[in-house]
Amino acid sequence: MFSLKKKRATSIGEELPLLMIMKGMSMGTVMYKVRSADKWYRRKYKVDIQNMRLAYSPSSKPFWRGKITSAMKCGSCTRPGSNIVDLYELEEVRKGWNSDVFNQLEAKFRRKLQATLHPQLVSKLSEENCFSLVVGPAHLVVDLIAPNVHTRDAWVRGLRQLIACCKHLQSQHDEERWLKEMVRKADVNGNGSLNFEECLGVLNQLNIWMRRREAMEIFNAANFRKVKIDGEDALEPDEFVQFYRSLIHRPELEEIMKKYSVSKTVLWGTEELRTFLKEEQNMNLSIDECETLIEEHEPEENKIEDYLSLEGFQQLMLSPDQNIFNKKHRIIYQDMTHPLSHYYIASSHNTYLTSDQLFGASSIEGYITALMRGCRCLELDTWDGPDDEPIIFHGYTLTSRILLRDVLEAIQKYAFRASQYPVILSIENHCSLPYQAKMAEYFQTILGEYLHTEPVGEDEEYFPSPEAMARKIFIKSKKLKFRPPGGDEAMYSPVEDDWMLEDEEEREEAHSTIMAAAAPPPTEEGGEIMAAPPMASPFNDMASFSESAALDFAYSDGPDFVAHNKKHMSRIYPKGTRTDSANYDPMPYWNLGCQLVALNYQTWDEAMYMNEAKFGQNGKCGYVLKPKYLIDEIAYDPKESPNPDYHLHVIIKIISAQFLPKPNRAVDGEVVDPYISVKVIGHSLDQQKSRTKFISNNGFNPMWNETLKFKLHAPEEAIFNFRVKDENLTSNELIGQFALPCTSMNEGYRQIHLEDSRGQRLDRATLFVHVQQVRKYQRRPSIFN
Repeated sequence: MFSLKKKRATSIGEELPLLMIMKGMSMGTVMYKVRSADKWYRRKYKVDIQNMRLAYSPSSKPFWRGKITSAMKCGSCTRPGSNIVDLYELEEVRKGWNSDVFNQLEAKFRRKLQATLHPQLVSKLSEENCFSLVVGPAHLVVDLIAPNVHTRDAWVRGLRQLIACCKHLQSQHDEERWLKEMVRKADVNGNGSLNFEECLGVLNQLNIWMRRREAMEIFNAANFRKVKIDGEDALEPDEFVQFYRSLIHRPELEEIMKKYSVSKTVLWGTEELRTFLKEEQNMNLSIDECETLIEEHEPEENKIEDYLSLEGFQQLMLSPDQNIFNKKHRIIYQDMTHPLSHYYIASSHNTYLTSDQLFGASSIEGYITALMRGCRCLELDTWDGPDDEPIIFHGYTLTSRILLRDVLEAIQKYAFRASQYPVILSIENHCSLPYQAKMAEYFQTILGEYLHTEPVGEDEEYFPSPEAMARKIFIKSKKLKFRPPGGDEAMYSPVEDDWMLEDEEEREEAHSTIMAAAAPPPTEEGGEIMAAPPMASPFNDMASFSESAALDFAYSDGPDFVAHNKKHMSRIYPKGTRTDSANYDPMPYWNLGCQLVALNYQTWDEAMYMNEAKFGQNGKCGYVLKPKYLIDEIAYDPKESPNPDYHLHVIIKIISAQFLPKPNRAVDGEVVDPYISVKVIGHSLDQQKSRTKFISNNGFNPMWNETLKFKLHAPEEAIFNFRVKDENLTSNELIGQFALPCTSMNEGYRQIHLEDSRGQRLDRATLFVHVQQVRKYQRRPSIFN
């Protein structure tokens, strides 16, 4: 059993050779899995490095405190089959008390309630022995207590190394890993080979419908050893690879290669590759750079000096350079020195909730997950709590409570891991005066140097820029009205004005703020009307609107609302009837220039997917520069085209798809009948969608060769959503999708890597398309005509 004794002051786990740590983790360590303050389970954890899995075996006597239920008597508190964690699913390993469960235990210690815990456990519950695993896209947390700090450090270091290895293997050997998993699922009898019936199962997994005779011909051709296993013809692993390769012929790529090949074959030299990249992909590369591409993508077994085969071309087209998403937009490419009001800012509503608005759990994971996804504006609803501690929850509901200090500690640790640009904490303050004082103390002591404490707006006309405020945290809150005993109503906040961004919630006040800010001054005849003159209210007065109120203003005072948002900040939040945490469409508010369009990050619906697409550009830093016409001090009506003399025509040819899974990643079920839907979400004049016909019984390599055309008035605002659906009489289920801004879309032949409904990439599932963008200018009539 792997456990390290204390021998010196420094951590042995951080000094041991990795090989020794890996060997130790393979042997296993007995640790406590903590489900809550009164549910602890003694488990032996071990790592299966060959299959990249973490497994545990429950002890015969699970350890817990509290009422014993029939569910507990089984000795496991997890679902069947959940005692194995795929290391490819492991997102993060955290040291110490950095989860909701550990925060609950810490609170018991802080309140001196150790007596409620079993005496054997109190001695083990030291923060230096604790660590947490964050698993999968849902960010499930497994909390563990190691025997001592040195064993804890060894496990943390070893698991972090394995996570890094998994990410490398996933990118470098994706096909190999995928094939091994395919064989494992298909090998029903578990003998390490695949008979003909099992190969038919593979065809079903791959969404291929094929006549039995055709399948037998491919099987026999691959079975070159003619070895019988258990009395049947069967394919060994390398023979299965041959079986698989005979299925993945890409005639559309072969056609492209022949078009640019001097010899009309499927073999390119550097000059032919260079011509293709220049004429089709808008890439000007040197001969040396083309040689490098061939070296990187041509398979070893096919490698001929300076020549690219069909297999190599297929690998090249799957590379980031040939993706539909512009690789340059994966990093920060925009000017970050504009005022904050000139940017869209990724914003979360009720960040603490992990499900619905009435009964959902509150968790620090909501804040950690949002920050790691690039969110820069978080919401904190603060209330008076027990033991003089401010708490966070959705008031007047049955949602659970968490401590403000735990939330701020999580924010302090994660605020600038995904982005260096400023974080705004939107405070919905319901605390009494003593609790507000405690809030102010926590803001200053926990956030420390990150907290922006310099005056905002003093002798300035605009907000500072994201670049100037990098690694800083702003507090946005409205001042709390109260009536002192025996006195008149007053305004009070223990937090100093110079590090607050003020907030006006009431609809009438917000409306008057917009009108005062947007009233244009007199101009000389023939001069331009300035939509954002010197403001009547300070620029750091911030307005918050419900989604309904904001749309009312847009319909009645659209140009004024746009003008307001050029200098001031507006926050939009969901209407109160969205108790299921459903999201509203963010696009109308972005079109008005609203910066803080707050969505429920815990809900993966189409609105959230559009939000991910919007902020997937500019390095996912959480800030995206607004279009010029939403920044410049020139009047603009959001109902009209911002470019009346200009249209962009986007022509997309849907060529083919590869390796489409069944809906919801199902293994069993009918072979899919896929079709492609392309939807444009953007300016009101640009909303449109189009689709292809469906292909019967083929999710493996369906081909369409259909052209879809779109005319855009405001391409700067447009988001294209490619969706693959399964044609069905009852409902057309989603197979996969991908969305991106029009401005980030590459032209030419492009591969689209599909994602599921939660934005997780689907293994090997892709679309192959050709994109062309044609800019057309409309000549205005001459007065002489």
